[in-house]
Amino acid sequence: MILTAKAPFTVSALDAVKHRLRPESTICLLQNGMGIIDQLNRDVFPDPLTRPNYIQGVVTHGLHSPGPNDPFFAVHAAHGTIALAAMPRADFKGKPSASVPFAPTSRYLLRTLTASPVLAAVGFPPLEFMLLQLEKLAINAIINPLTVMLDAPNGSILYNFAITRTLRLLLAEISLVIRSLPEL
Repeated sequence: MILTAKAPFTVSALDAVKHRLRPESTICLLQNGMGIIDQLNRDVFPDPLTRPNYIQGVVTHGLHSPGPNDPFFAVHAAHGTIALAAMPRADFKGKPSASVPFAPTSRYLLRTLTASPVLAAVGFPPLEFMLLQLEKLAINAIINPLTVMLDAPNGSILYNFAITRTLRLLLAEISLVIRSLPEL
């Protein structure tokens, strides 16, 4: 299963189909952001022995919806990449374990997505993937508010000296926070 819903809608989307998913199933979460697997494990799949497998993805393709009238229509506005990582399965005590093999469905889905040239998808180990997630989080935490405040497109703020100075100061602060994470 590939889920492309925005993070706030993920729990309700999976709650509606959780009865169809088994421990052999794989859910590929193609959404930017962090912490959604912890939320799913807490709210939708609390039993580690019966929860499905997860693949996470960070997407840089540009998409937008032309309007609310057709929620199943999107415009591919810019080519990008997809970084993917199969998350380690929990051991019999419910703790993540590198020794538990990935499910065949996870391997198959990862292989299929990375074989599609138009997606430009690449698989990464979980720790490297977390670094990519943190990078995307840092970029979004800076660029998104600045472009809204300045009512400017993403690329245009890179050509304004005062704004790039602000970008650098904010990146330095976010970098300090990220480097202090115990996982890193």
